[in-house]
Amino acid sequence: MASLTALMTNNYPNATQMIEATSLYPDRLGDWYLCQSLKEERVAHYCVAFVTLDADEPQFPLGTCMPLDCSEDDLSTLSPIILSLKGLKGSAKFYCDNPQAKGFGFYFMTTFCLALLFIVLAATLVDYYLFQENKPFETENETESDDKKAILLDSESYSDSLLSDAERDFISSSEKSQDKQITINNINEIKDREAESLFVGLNKEKPEIFHKVIQKKVEETNLWKFLKQFSLIQNCKRLFSQYPSPINCFNSIRTLSMMWIILGHTYDFIMSFPVFNTSALTDIFKKWSIQMIIGGEFGVDSFFFMSGFLACYGMMKTLKKFHKLPAHLAYIHRFLRLTPTMMFVIFVSVYLGVNMGVGPMWPMMTEQMTSKCTKYWWTNLLFINNWYPRHYTDSCLGQTWYLANDFQFFIIAPLIVWIAWKSRKVGYAVIACIIAGSITYKCLIVHHWQLTINIHQSDMHYYDWIYIKPMARIDVYLIGILLCLLLWDEKNKGGFHLKKITIPQFYIRWLMFCVGVAIIGLCIFSPYSFYKGEKWPRWLQTLYVACDRPLYTIGLALLVLLWINGYMKPLSTILSADFWTVPARLTYCAYLVHPTIIYIFYFNNKKENFLSNITIIVYYLAMLPIAYIVGLIFSLCFESPFMNLEKMLIEKLKSLGKKK
Repeated sequence: MASLTALMTNNYPNATQMIEATSLYPDRLGDWYLCQSLKEERVAHYCVAFVTLDADEPQFPLGTCMPLDCSEDDLSTLSPIILSLKGLKGSAKFYCDNPQAKGFGFYFMTTFCLALLFIVLAATLVDYYLFQENKPFETENETESDDKKAILLDSESYSDSLLSDAERDFISSSEKSQDKQITINNINEIKDREAESLFVGLNKEKPEIFHKVIQKKVEETNLWKFLKQFSLIQNCKRLFSQYPSPINCFNSIRTLSMMWIILGHTYDFIMSFPVFNTSALTDIFKKWSIQMIIGGEFGVDSFFFMSGFLACYGMMKTLKKFHKLPAHLAYIHRFLRLTPTMMFVIFVSVYLGVNMGVGPMWPMMTEQMTSKCTKYWWTNLLFINNWYPRHYTDSCLGQTWYLANDFQFFIIAPLIVWIAWKSRKVGYAVIACIIAGSITYKCLIVHHWQLTINIHQSDMHYYDWIYIKPMARIDVYLIGILLCLLLWDEKNKGGFHLKKITIPQFYIRWLMFCVGVAIIGLCIFSPYSFYKGEKWPRWLQTLYVACDRPLYTIGLALLVLLWINGYMKPLSTILSADFWTVPARLTYCAYLVHPTIIYIFYFNNKKENFLSNITIIVYYLAMLPIAYIVGLIFSLCFESPFMNLEKMLIEKLKSLGKKK
């Protein structure tokens, strides 16, 4: 208190410089570098005050340079007095750039990551020198037999739009298991005969013989079976392998949707950081070009649509083969498939990511992320973070709301698919009723809270009750299931069980394409008139918020219907090309890590941003490759190894169950 009084009376050391480093205007950061130089002299430290002038007005940041012995709590308590010096009436929460002690979590995650890196490098080196040296790099599609390819293709069951299209469902027939066991026994017999024959010419080719003997011995050890899953060589082979599929266009949709989401978040997150041209925060919505960036929110609906389609596709194939649906195995697989990577990203973001920067706003980001995830990480583990905490802004790793919704949809999907399997008409009726209920729910919420179509300027009721709630999102997921049911071919005894719908009329195909594009364009660009100042009647705003996402999905479904059947060439050929496969398989990790990357980039800034379309595009061109590069590292070093270990665990449990 004495230091603060001395500063006010200009009797504090370097008081003039401290006042100069403090922002003179709201929503400004001041001179962070000048205040840092005073901190090195142990005189002052930089603090950002988040000021609240009125309960109905949003907070704004105010950069200040305060005496070093004034803590965040002291400044927050005395905030009315401090603000009065600038002629402001209100209160403020202060965040100061004092160094934070690195706790147990930091050292544990550092040790864990170093140990993981060591295992990955060790496994890769052993794999290279013992098994891959002097061999050309081959992807799995070049080395696998046709039988194994068929098994891998059959593994698309229960796959998710964010996940790789080559994951297994671990549900196989007893006949296939017996054939697989016979194949394994034959391979082992061949290896034994080869090993015995190696000793015949022992004195002639000792190095080569001993190398092959060591190879065989190492292959049989449980340690190598474990380490092999961490080899970058093996995981790269899996990543770059290619398998034919009737829905290869989903790889391009998955990739383009992820790129669209990153673009939208690059724009959206910049609003969390002060900007020079404050007026642009409202004026930028009036530009036609910004609608495509804001429309990135529809990328998540593309994921929900594909996830519903793929879940139905896998379950229908299982019902076709076995006439039953062991959903409990699918639930276990989905939980084990999603959880390790998600929790790893959370812990890396909280304990390592918060130590990757410094700047005016960095203490606020660190405190917010650490406090939320320390308190609510368990809600992510249980996939209930879209329900608790109550407010979206309080959740840990906000983007994981999608995983919670998708997991909850997956829980009820087997029941809906089973009903449709028994009676297609009843299944369609159930789906139609749920979609109608979802739209009705959104209409009621919009009417109750008087929400507008501008979600970026709406209060948090939109995010808390519509954006992250499954009741408001399930309609898009069910449209994906509905399209799969319409395409399912009951008469087909092999292949992919998808109908090849013939549309011989050229004009009908073009009409479907134009209608699909028009619906998508309408959903993306129709708010432009509202942002420009045109008044929409309340009923029209309610209808738009309630129906924009299912309408967008219907437009996408029309295009997918054409592309799956090979129409609209060469566009369908481009969208089904193999080069989409690798980025599509990186979608899950890229989705998890990209918000943390964007936050680290923005909150390392020492001055305000200048908001414009060009600024956003430049930032986006930096964020996109970084997100995929980091996603590649996470995928090869963590996601793929633990996915493979999960498969080994499931197979081990199945073998133990058969023995009993």
